[in-house]
Amino acid sequence: MILTYGDTSDLGNSHWYMVELRSEKTIETTLHRLGRALPTIFRESGIEVFIPVFQRDLNRFDLKTGNYIFARSANFQSLLRLKSITGVVGLVTLGDSNHPSKAIPVDNEYVQSVIREAEEYFLNRASGISIGSFVRILDGDQRDFCGSVVSLHDGMAHVQIDIKTKILLVETPVRNLLDLSHVPAALRVFYYAPVVANLDPEERESLVAEDLVYQEDPLYSDDGLEAPRPSKLGRQQTVTALVKRLILTGTHSPHTLAVETVRALRDGKLRKPKNLSIVHGVIKQRLIRDFFIAQDPTIESYRDVIARFGAEWKFPIGDLVSVAQTEGLQMTMGDEDSSADISDAAA
Repeated sequence: MILTYGDTSDLGNSHWYMVELRSEKTIETTLHRLGRALPTIFRESGIEVFIPVFQRDLNRFDLKTGNYIFARSANFQSLLRLKSITGVVGLVTLGDSNHPSKAIPVDNEYVQSVIREAEEYFLNRASGISIGSFVRILDGDQRDFCGSVVSLHDGMAHVQIDIKTKILLVETPVRNLLDLSHVPAALRVFYYAPVVANLDPEERESLVAEDLVYQEDPLYSDDGLEAPRPSKLGRQQTVTALVKRLILTGTHSPHTLAVETVRALRDGKLRKPKNLSIVHGVIKQRLIRDFFIAQDPTIESYRDVIARFGAEWKFPIGDLVSVAQTEGLQMTMGDEDSSADISDAAA
């Protein structure tokens, strides 16, 4: 990982300085502070910071060089001010004298060799990940959650996370994933961690069994009365989210997608769009984006799909209307070409 601020073009082959961090246990939080402080310390100067990350996992951020990172700048006095950041000890000096004149320079050629090693680790970290792999998400809003890869395309992965009462479908770069395929199927819960692995071998599978798969909300509460439905539906309870999830988990028939979507709308499990025309547009749009374009990147419209893959993929709005009538869903047909409405539904 390399952080830069300002113009670093004049650094060329200049040497680096080792910067000592206070503790290996707080490396990540210290680096967050460092990143926020750079614009304040190096207002008119450029700085380059190399952080040799070699291991990432839950609550684990290991550097190849222990608790040392590398930094260089044309403004040596500003480099000395790095020790003002909480968690940073300062530049490494000869004999631990802490005197600026004794700061130890590190040859650029050596640092570049460490950079190449770190890049190789980063590039190879996700090399074994394939569809079906159990993985952990390393960064982002769903950081540390675990799930299964349901699709891979152009360096991106879709990870399905089963969180007991809902399913999250997360799109993220493959290199943002840590392969956990060694974890037994009976322990692949969304919160998998060392504490799960270290449970009593005779009991751990039964302890996590109920958290392994997504389950529908119960229709009845403990006293036998119907449980009240939530008044608001979240971002995962939309036509777009459902259709995308179905496609990425292997459902590609437009008719089947229509049936599943209509039933979910009828049962109040999805936010209801203005009309069936929007539902029709979303199904075709998601089929193009999440299925057909991976097979033929030149596809631009559903007409292209029919022309290149055959008439069996035809999906007139009348088919959706028939499904809605059969399943007892009361919705108007609306304007089939309402692209603004379709965009609203996909948002």
